[in-house]
Amino acid sequence: MVPISSRWPTFIARAALAGALAATGGLAAAAIVTAPAGVVNGPHNDTPAYDVWQRMDVRATASVGITGDYPRSGDGSVLMASGDGNGKTTWQYFPTGGLGPLSSFTSATYEWLRAAASTTGAHFHPVFRIRIDTDGNPATTGDQSWLVYERGAMGAYTAPTNTWVSETIGDSTPMWVWQSGAANSQLPTTTMAQFKAGSYVPEAGGFAIPGSSTILGIQVGTGSGWSGTYRGAVDNIGLAAQRTLGPDNFELTAPAPAAVPALETWGLLGLASLMAGLGLWRQRRHG
Repeated sequence: MVPISSRWPTFIARAALAGALAATGGLAAAAIVTAPAGVVNGPHNDTPAYDVWQRMDVRATASVGITGDYPRSGDGSVLMASGDGNGKTTWQYFPTGGLGPLSSFTSATYEWLRAAASTTGAHFHPVFRIRIDTDGNPATTGDQSWLVYERGAMGAYTAPTNTWVSETIGDSTPMWVWQSGAANSQLPTTTMAQFKAGSYVPEAGGFAIPGSSTILGIQVGTGSGWSGTYRGAVDNIGLAAQRTLGPDNFELTAPAPAAVPALETWGLLGLASLMAGLGLWRQRRHG
């Protein structure tokens, strides 16, 4: 057995590493996103892009973008507004290679706000969509589906106004599925666990969604067909699966760079870590 006295440098090194992690915060914070800032009014269609947040399919009277209208967790959030039933807003992120198989899904989160000035149905709020590809090849779009979280599809619901609502989508969360050509009736009894396990029973004209399907990306959006006006915002959006996205926080202003400690500060941190290591070594030696 190696004597403890000969292992004290290892103890000190580990203690120094722990001290350095504590001094720098240890855990990484959620990403802060500042682009694209400002609203774009419909009609507007961006060219789909990977690895960036973007506004897509902004229709007719709608507008979407990072603004300071409804600040959350800072000085901004993503504004979503439409003037009539033709309006639609979409905010999306599609990472290169996707986020992993559907079976690896753990949870998704986002926050939304519905302004009291909205005149559309009281149950409407920004919905969360997960894009699924059955064969994992984005170039073949005929086998793709949307898994949609929408409280109004689960039963009677009145969305609160002028207050932020935090949503968490987990295995037991009811979802409904949209597939081109299928009946598209909403399925509030279908949960994420059923999709993950590949036990979803497709509707007439639809197709099965196996757990091996690839999660291509996510969208949050409002409209279309919401008669009346809608105004609100979303923020802190993320999804955890084989790969994790966010939660991303949308702001007008990027955070200031962290101050670099002066040389004497680094010296004090190093001395403190050294003393912590010596204390640990002495405790192990005499314990």
